[in-house]
Amino acid sequence: VVSGSRIEQKLVDVAGSVNVVTEQEIERELAVDLNTAFKYQTGITTSGSTGEAQALNIRGIGGNRVVYIKDGRRINDAYAGGGGLIIGRGYFDIDNVQQIEVAKGAASSLYGSDALGGIVVISTKDPSDYLANDTAYAQLGLGYYGVNSEKSFSATYAQKVGEMNATSIQLTRRDGKEAQNYQENLPGFDYTSNAVLIKSEFDISDNERLLATVDFFDQETKQVIAATINETTDQNESLSVSLAFDSASATAFYDNLKAQVYYTDFEQKSDQLRANDGSRSRTGPYTDYNDYRFEQSILGARVVLDKNLEVAGLNHQFVYGFDYDSYETARPRYKTRLDAQGNKLLDKEGQKTFPGADTSMFGVFVQDNITLIPDSLDLN
Repeated sequence: VVSGSRIEQKLVDVAGSVNVVTEQEIERELAVDLNTAFKYQTGITTSGSTGEAQALNIRGIGGNRVVYIKDGRRINDAYAGGGGLIIGRGYFDIDNVQQIEVAKGAASSLYGSDALGGIVVISTKDPSDYLANDTAYAQLGLGYYGVNSEKSFSATYAQKVGEMNATSIQLTRRDGKEAQNYQENLPGFDYTSNAVLIKSEFDISDNERLLATVDFFDQETKQVIAATINETTDQNESLSVSLAFDSASATAFYDNLKAQVYYTDFEQKSDQLRANDGSRSRTGPYTDYNDYRFEQSILGARVVLDKNLEVAGLNHQFVYGFDYDSYETARPRYKTRLDAQGNKLLDKEGQKTFPGADTSMFGVFVQDNITLIPDSLDLN
């Protein structure tokens, strides 16, 4: 079952081309990130190696022309970094993922102009997925990935509380280093990441559910090319909270209703030490301490409804609703420069960069899935 067309459908009923990576495939392939999860998927490539920023490229289109949706929330934007990498995406842990769907083709009519290249829909597990008919669930996991000597530890616990509530918490810790090339001459780095996913389901009735989610991820990367000359520490941190309401209590206006509000705060910080021996400066040797950041917060809300109607002897499934997302984006960059005697030549001086921006997006959509010949021919 996939949701590439705004509603859940069987994969065979989806009109477009959709690739799906399930949790079973993730476990079978021992995937540790986007790169290893999609290594056998046609038409999809990844940029960035393990421990670095990663992004998907769909049929040659990537960057901010592909929309990433995680549990109904938009993931922060990306920007071009050094070495051609798309920075800002890929900062989530794959351990708690239930499935990843990639719609290969333009989806702007349902997701906005930034979905020109396609959409990536990431779904994580709910407490009911762990519990099934049990009242409690617990699991511990240890992993090792030889490509970059990554060691991982994960813990999952889910508990049913009374008749109406079930809560789950999933923790993952990873420690690794760079993935080397054949010549093993790439600059080395060490990284650690922590992921926490907390979900709580409330069954309001047999057909209505409330789901609260807290999703946290952070990753720190340290690279020392030459001590006291060229050092970099990157810190990436993302925190999301959301509240979703699902209803299958049919009314005259809808058969199913899904509503959600959420807030996401993402911050990327790069602390860089760069020493100059004086050969390129009239003032002699100096050391730069750079504080480069990318900050973005997203406040979003969405409502999706569907209704089945018989019109002129044909079955119509109308899907309609709206999206609203408000972005606040900033890219502060500061430089402190010390000469060879330790005197400050620059003190947290702002550097030229792209300006901050506030962006609001609002979209209304209507989709009609028409059954022309049952089980044989549909028109979307």
